[in-house]
Amino acid sequence: MSDRADIIVVRDGKARVFHHKWGASVLRRMFANGPEASLIEAEGGSYSRAVDDILAGAILDMDRRTLTLIGSTEVICSGGFLGPDRESWAADEVLPSLADNWPGWTLCFEPADRIIEPLVALVRHLGVAVAASKDPYVEPGHFEDPRWRQLTYRLEVPPKS
Repeated sequence: MSDRADIIVVRDGKARVFHHKWGASVLRRMFANGPEASLIEAEGGSYSRAVDDILAGAILDMDRRTLTLIGSTEVICSGGFLGPDRESWAADEVLPSLADNWPGWTLCFEPADRIIEPLVALVRHLGVAVAASKDPYVEPGHFEDPRWRQLTYRLEVPPKS
């Protein structure tokens, strides 16, 4: 068993998917040190052509300076980065905990249990084609009407002065 995470890196208008077999439970920690360190972490996974069956995911959009994390708070914050005085993180604490290292970036978080739907919908919204094992827009009785509509949390981090 693994705790799979796919990270989509968008740079120069192109998307690349990196699969991390043990990445879901450390997803928040992978992005704790800012954009450049996070890019190295993201590209450390195995290259994939499709978004896979995953427990968590992220979009690191270097072009638009936007980081989006998707997955349940319990999963993405469980991998040894809670700190000595913490047992868990609340969903509204995730983005502020990263903000110091992401000046001038937009941070987003969707604490979703259905990962593929918002991940693929967001990438398609950016105008980037990416294969997926499931089409997020197809649901019986709701043809072409997505269940997922918008991100729950968004934080604009001001540039450092």
